[in-house]
Amino acid sequence: MPEAPEFPWRLRDFRMLFAAAPSHLGSTIGYVVIPLLAVTALDAGPGQAGALAALSTAAFLLIGLPAGAWR
Repeated sequence: MPEAPEFPWRLRDFRMLFAAAPSHLGSTIGYVVIPLLAVTALDAGPGQAGALAALSTAAFLLIGLPAGAWR
C-alpha cells in the first residue's frame, strides 16, 4: 500500500480544490453586492434590481449557447 502523504498540500487535486474556494466565494458575493449597491447607491427600484439580476445571467446564455453549439 502506498503511504499517505504527510500534508494534503502536496496533492495537486487538493490545491486546485482549495484555490477554487475563493473564486466561488467571490462570485457568490458578487451576486449579492451588485444589486445591493444598485439599490443603495443608485436608488434603483425593485424592477430595476430584478432586471439587473436577470441581465447578470444573460451573459451566460448569450455566450454559453453559441459556445456549446460550436463545440
